[in-house]
Amino acid sequence: MAKAVLLAERCDPIHCQEGICVAGKTCPIKAFWQDEPNTVPFLSGARCHGCSKCIIICPLKAIELV
Repeated sequence: MAKAVLLAERCDPIHCQEGICVAGKTCPIKAFWQDEPNTVPFLSGARCHGCSKCIIICPLKAIELV
């Protein structure tokens, strides 16, 4: 099954409301987390189940399924 991968070089949380990753807020299983606002989030591939909701909502297209 495909898993989401965060492309950190494309990610800039300043484009998300209040610097909180909108993809992370959308993830139904909470596979994303941020240490603090305006920092690049982390994505747990082990938790991801490939629903692609994060890919659809990310404004910078910084997430892909692999």
